[in-house]
Amino acid sequence: MALVKRNGKLLTKILAVLVLAVWGEIAFQLFAKKEPGPGDATPVIMDRVRAHTAGQKYIFKDNVRDPFAYFKPVIQVQKKKFVPLIVHIWTPPPVSLEGVMLGNGRRTAIIADRAGQTYFLSPGDTLDGVSILAVMDTEVSYRYDRKDTNWIVVRN
Repeated sequence: MALVKRNGKLLTKILAVLVLAVWGEIAFQLFAKKEPGPGDATPVIMDRVRAHTAGQKYIFKDNVRDPFAYFKPVIQVQKKKFVPLIVHIWTPPPVSLEGVMLGNGRRTAIIADRAGQTYFLSPGDTLDGVSILAVMDTEVSYRYDRKDTNWIVVRN
């Protein structure tokens, strides 16, 4: 048992020395300054490249497409011409409903203007741009400024 432990420690020391030797050789090859020999082809190639490009300047060309750049395709959208939106604001008519008169089977709307004059209108009559469409018992339908709406008779 003692022999195995002693041989194991010896084996570990030998392996550690070998690993250090290999890494030392690698470090020496990487960092040691070495003159190019007859078997080294790399320095000769580099000398030819340096001789070929000696005295040349680098010229930046910005119109060369980068083959590694990814661009999304651009969809050309035509701009629409600005068309001002004309909003027509409806205003109430210049007349008001005073009531509905029933007589002889006919209904007549009693309408007053802003001056206080009273008018009696039947369906189809027009006053200040207000056309009477229909007269019912409790409401009057009319068209003013291209809009159809109703007046409702309120009883007090």
